[in-house]
Amino acid sequence: MDLNRVKTLRLLLTAHFAVIAWLTAMLVASGSGSILLPVLIFFCSLTAFIFVDYLEKFELKSFMSAIAMTFATGAAIAQYAYSVVNSSEEGQLMAVAGLLVYPEAVLFFQRKNLRVFEQLAVFLLLEMVVAALVNDNLFFGLMLAPIMLIWVSSLFLFSRYATLAKIDPSIETQQPKLAELLFRRFMKTMIGEGKKKPIVSSQFVAAPDVQHSRTFRRTLQSVPIGLGALVFAGLFFYLVPRVNDSNFGSALGSQASIGLPNRLTFGTVSRLLQNPAAVMRVTFRDRLTQEAFRPEMPPYLRANVFDRYGRTGRRKGEWSPATPSPRKLGARKYSPKDRRSLLTENQTADEEKEPKKEELVRLKDLGREPVLVDFDLRPEFEKAMFTVPPIFPSPQRQRVNLTHDPRLMLLMPLDSSTDDDKKAVAYQFLSSGFLGTKQSSVAPAKLTEVIKNFDKAYENLANDLVEGFEGFDRADAFREELIATSGINPKSKISIAMEIERTLAFSGNFGYTLDLKPPTDSDLDPIEDFLVNKRVGHCQYFASAMVCLLRQSGIPSRLVIGYRPTEFNTLGDYFTVRQRDAHAWVEAIFTHADLENSIFRDELTEDQYYWVRFDPTPPPDGELEITEQDGQAMDYAEKLWQEYVVEGQNLASDGGIYAPVAGTNTTYAGMVERLKNALVDFQNGNNFGSLGAVSPIAILVTILIMGLVLVWQFTRFLPRIAPRWALRLGIVRNTMDIHHPFYARCLKILSKLGVKRSLSATPAEYAETASKLLEERGNAADQSVSFLTAIYYRLRFGREQNLTEADQQRIKTELNRVEEAVAAAKKSG
Repeated sequence: MDLNRVKTLRLLLTAHFAVIAWLTAMLVASGSGSILLPVLIFFCSLTAFIFVDYLEKFELKSFMSAIAMTFATGAAIAQYAYSVVNSSEEGQLMAVAGLLVYPEAVLFFQRKNLRVFEQLAVFLLLEMVVAALVNDNLFFGLMLAPIMLIWVSSLFLFSRYATLAKIDPSIETQQPKLAELLFRRFMKTMIGEGKKKPIVSSQFVAAPDVQHSRTFRRTLQSVPIGLGALVFAGLFFYLVPRVNDSNFGSALGSQASIGLPNRLTFGTVSRLLQNPAAVMRVTFRDRLTQEAFRPEMPPYLRANVFDRYGRTGRRKGEWSPATPSPRKLGARKYSPKDRRSLLTENQTADEEKEPKKEELVRLKDLGREPVLVDFDLRPEFEKAMFTVPPIFPSPQRQRVNLTHDPRLMLLMPLDSSTDDDKKAVAYQFLSSGFLGTKQSSVAPAKLTEVIKNFDKAYENLANDLVEGFEGFDRADAFREELIATSGINPKSKISIAMEIERTLAFSGNFGYTLDLKPPTDSDLDPIEDFLVNKRVGHCQYFASAMVCLLRQSGIPSRLVIGYRPTEFNTLGDYFTVRQRDAHAWVEAIFTHADLENSIFRDELTEDQYYWVRFDPTPPPDGELEITEQDGQAMDYAEKLWQEYVVEGQNLASDGGIYAPVAGTNTTYAGMVERLKNALVDFQNGNNFGSLGAVSPIAILVTILIMGLVLVWQFTRFLPRIAPRWALRLGIVRNTMDIHHPFYARCLKILSKLGVKRSLSATPAEYAETASKLLEERGNAADQSVSFLTAIYYRLRFGREQNLTEADQQRIKTELNRVEEAVAAAKKSG
């Protein structure tokens, strides 16, 4: 047996396993955030491939391998125990992955044989399971295809290598070193042969086709198997429950944090605004027409409200969040037992109800667009919730319970103790905060449930929201000079607020920067130092300064943070919100009388009190505009992947093909629950009560069976339709290999008469049969067929393997005669 070909086959199979190990480790890293495992397996496998397999410089013997395996297993178990003590779920998963990767590294340093290849395959398959558990992103889906195709190619190579090892077991034994060979030669010369040589010896000899692989044929053969493997991998990934936590961090470095802080300091926002990480996607749709709705300017997405400012001690320069008073935004959480109504039957008094259709039409007549807003938050994002006020419950069932605070116009954060923090969060509400395509700056203030107490509630709120900036004398002097020189009515609260906003944002005396410098006057509060000295900063400085000036003017106000995205995906009609879109602005409360003679009069309704949004931050590069997202095709593909593969955000929508399996927290658990319900219904005599819930399973199984049947029928009929392709794909074996083109052409010409060479017929027998048939039809060409057959015999089995020019010329002539005879025979017959 050609040992060089065996070594090449072994190297190729090792390279396949090494690539699979790299890609699988990368999948684990993409889900966990740690690059330690892929870096480790990359360097170990590459080093082993060069020095152990290719150069054969060294290898780990059995004893050393056992020690290394023991050490690797102990390290992984110690890592797991440490993670359990520290209650780190991500650490436990990484320890399990390490328990597979560390032994792989040891196996790569051993001399490769069937046992080592089998062990590598088992470890790599188990590692794929871990990778599926910690991944729910598009990257995993994209990597499934190359990994599975490489796996299929590896199986072909492994099968060939196992066949060679069975034919000749000596290829599994290590070749003796030079010193051992010399010693054996010396002993043979000095002592002589111990046994007589047998007269006859036998030895297995592998055919060349067994010793080397045909790459093209193997590739074609792998296509149907690879497609089946991809279908299995996709179903496996979809059915496995996701267990990746939102707190995964990097083992070799800190991961860039995203999200909005609960307490606001002046250095926090600056760090957020330099982070391009994607946070969520936001989609707007018209409630009545269900068509995509695109605001003309970047929308304001509220996340939190701050109303207390720290001036001394540890809280100096820090904003604290307002105290909420939440109400349920409709009990809308999806329940598989209740599909009959969009609203629950027992809706309590503290729940906000969805407006009826006539109310929506009335809002539209008033210029208010009823818009459905969908939020799709990434799994790693802190579960803050966002609003575009005023909001109402959505007609769609929600995957999460929404709790609304109408006074703060916020949705309360999700409970982190639930399973919802382990996956992406999607929810929807109805907003009436748009006038045409422009987001309204005015929202009615919901101060209390009892209308007659509105005035008292406003008085209490006003007293709270005008405090906190006493003693800011230099800021107060700036405010008084601003009012005096602007020429506005000093008694008009809305005029004062608008002038403060204009001065900070558009006067040109203040600038935007993220390059913050130390305070000019350390004795001053950061807000005062910004107003009178530095006059450059980011949105938090401008918003804080405006709140300070408004409260000193007796105008109740508060600071709001959220996002203002500018990237729009035209393929999916949604905004991609990034961390750098974080923004801070101001809200001040006014009465109907304060606003009826202002530019906001067209936005007023019949309510008595209103929150008005002010944005005093100058745009960094001129006016903010909505721009088309870069790389939007890939982002849209990832969105579809999340929605229709990874327990999608919108899978619970009515009418969706995945609706029956998308109601519970995990797809796997939901499907099991439905199967249990189907069994109970069947036992109770209701054979079809819950069987509809498992229809997607039936559909998938049916598709899989139909695919197998199609492949089977394909293998049956392809040899009849396209025999050449059947031979290339290996569906049929070519037992009559024709090594010379001229004879193959002769057989092809004769086959037109319906005469085909049987497997048992020799070329001479076939020539005699064809000649008789031609003679029966009055077209004798026996001399030509006999000549071509004789030449084929000479070339195929004789010593003379070359054709003279005369032979080549006569072969052409005789082929033409055979073709003419066949054509005449077909015409006469």
